[in-house]
Amino acid sequence: MDQYIRASVPMCDIDADALDMFLGFAKTAARRGGEPTVESHTLVGRVEAAMLQQLKRAGLLATIISGGHQIIHFTGAGRCLARDYGIDITH
Repeated sequence: MDQYIRASVPMCDIDADALDMFLGFAKTAARRGGEPTVESHTLVGRVEAAMLQQLKRAGLLATIISGGHQIIHFTGAGRCLARDYGIDITH
């Protein structure tokens, strides 16, 4: 497997660890029927924060602060990438 994974029309490449993080967010969104929070995935370190920034720079997601929580909003490219992995987050 290549070291980098291309998203559907990304603005930059993401590495395999960032892809794993993205897929975790997407699975949570599909399971809960909504947009997960960053806190629900226990982002505590610099490495995780850097991976989240990769996902944002790739144009796959954005975060919105609401009620003191960072809520993950999937972009169209993010929804397409999730769909490529069999995850439906269209609701």
